[in-house]
Amino acid sequence: MMKVLFFLSLFFLLASPTWAWDFCVPNEDGVMLYYNVVDEDEGSCEVARNKDVIWNCQVLRIPETVILNRGNRDFGDPDTVYTVIGIGDHAFYSRYRPEILFDSYEPTSLFERVELPKTISYIGEGAFYGCLWVINLEFPEGNEWLRYIGESAFAWAGPTRLTLPKTLETLSPKAFDHSNLSYIEFEEDNEYLTRIQEYCFYNSALQEVKMCSSITDIAVGAFQGCTSMHTVYFGSELNTIGEYAFENCRALDSPKLPYGLEIIGECAFRQHKYWHSLELPATIIDIGEYALCGLVKKDLPNSLDIKELYVNKETTPYCVSEKSLGDYLYDYNEKKYTRVITGTNLIVPLNCKEEYATTYPWDRFDTRYITERDLSGIKPATAKTSQPEDVFSLDGRRLAKTQKGLNIIRYKDGTAKKVVAK
Repeated sequence: MMKVLFFLSLFFLLASPTWAWDFCVPNEDGVMLYYNVVDEDEGSCEVARNKDVIWNCQVLRIPETVILNRGNRDFGDPDTVYTVIGIGDHAFYSRYRPEILFDSYEPTSLFERVELPKTISYIGEGAFYGCLWVINLEFPEGNEWLRYIGESAFAWAGPTRLTLPKTLETLSPKAFDHSNLSYIEFEEDNEYLTRIQEYCFYNSALQEVKMCSSITDIAVGAFQGCTSMHTVYFGSELNTIGEYAFENCRALDSPKLPYGLEIIGECAFRQHKYWHSLELPATIIDIGEYALCGLVKKDLPNSLDIKELYVNKETTPYCVSEKSLGDYLYDYNEKKYTRVITGTNLIVPLNCKEEYATTYPWDRFDTRYITERDLSGIKPATAKTSQPEDVFSLDGRRLAKTQKGLNIIRYKDGTAKKVVAK
């Protein structure tokens, strides 16, 4: 029995983050905080793993500097002043998963608001993981140093509204995973942050997102499972929306996709609510499998749940999989599956109806549901090119060269053509 208890104790000790610290100093409210020295010569430190449970502290104030007396003032020994430059890994990590709210649940800290210092340049991995009771956290006005937010830094944490400063360079994977965050804004003057990492806001409570123009890439599953999200504002330089980026965002309104967007990844918007319209910019090149498919209804496969789909590209965007426009639908009259799309109206540029009606995979639309519109003044003119880039078989396999029979050739401007080789 004693051996079992010993090994269980050892398991829980190894399974949770350990704490270590160089010194401890109470803050202005008398709350003891622990620190690690980062650079002795520069006089910098970080908040270390919290050793004690912080009870009955509604506001946790983290100072900009801490003063440590290492000697005896009576003998003239000087104090040491450290600047707090970061919140270390697992600094206020909660040992218990907050989704398991038993009667015996005992959080490791109970502060509801955090005041961060202007001097911090990073927030480490899991720094506030599990702090579900922290409702209010703001990055201090005038902060010119924050560069990095670590993996799972605010996962399962409670801040509801945040504006990320323009100095931020790295927002790590799962940074706000399962958080209570409802509103996030990236300061527009940010010149450094180019990517929202994998599963950054996965299953969080987000409702609205405002991105800055420097973001060019939204990675795999970045906002996946944000079922309350209804509005997203993309930055003007966005190039790629990754796989599953907004999958299962069931309340999401039809987004305004910026001119310059080239790639929409597999299942990027799958499980969106019914959209009255969606406009694809003229720069679009590739659309992944099920990328634009709506809610999967009982007994119905993945299908476009969009009344009007506007495609502003004069040459048809290429799609690796024909299922980028949804599964085949079952025709109860014919008692078979059909590839024809009839539930969505396709609106294309003037004089382009024939090309769309005869080019893979846009030829899935019944010609009765394809109409044209004049795009004068809507987008800049784009030059066509005839330089081939890749060759594919009908099932999407990349080929070294054209083979006998039907081939799909993708050109450098995103054009895709069916070509018969004899």
